[in-house]
Amino acid sequence: MLQQIRDDPRFPEFKSWAEGWLEKTGAPFVSAFIPKVKIPGFDESTIIKYEDYEVGQGSFPLTKNKWSVVGGHSWEKTPEEAVAAFKKYEISRKEIEQARVKIDTILEKIKIGNYTSIDLHALLGTGYNNATGNQLQGFLRQMGMRPTDALKLIKKIAPIETTKSGIFLYDPRTVFEKARSMGFIK
Repeated sequence: MLQQIRDDPRFPEFKSWAEGWLEKTGAPFVSAFIPKVKIPGFDESTIIKYEDYEVGQGSFPLTKNKWSVVGGHSWEKTPEEAVAAFKKYEISRKEIEQARVKIDTILEKIKIGNYTSIDLHALLGTGYNNATGNQLQGFLRQMGMRPTDALKLIKKIAPIETTKSGIFLYDPRTVFEKARSMGFIK
């Protein structure tokens, strides 16, 4: 911190003050002995820069001769493959985040009561008019209902149809309106 103050050109009046404290505390001499932070799971001697990413080999037996981006989730044979896998992961993570935002906006419309059949199709998947109890229970919980209340509400409503495998399907409009009329969705 004192070194940052000393080197900051915006505060020239503090330069001599910071240098005095650095000499008194011996900070320039101590900083040379502070060990480098170890990255867990990586062999420090193998970390390299590749396409603006830090890539390294693993330090455990299963990852010994494999490469991964630091902070990544997969181990590959080469640094090139590791960076490519990390980029794919980042793309899929962004797509998942966009889908989550879309679902959240639809659920906000449902909370208000200002939703259309297009919103329900987007929420349930294209071509589906009905939803399973588990799907609806998840949506209700995401809108703030307690798990037990969501389960009790679903059990009170009669299913519209049953799949070949015996799964009950419900009309989402009926479930959401019932939850609103009971005061669960505000």
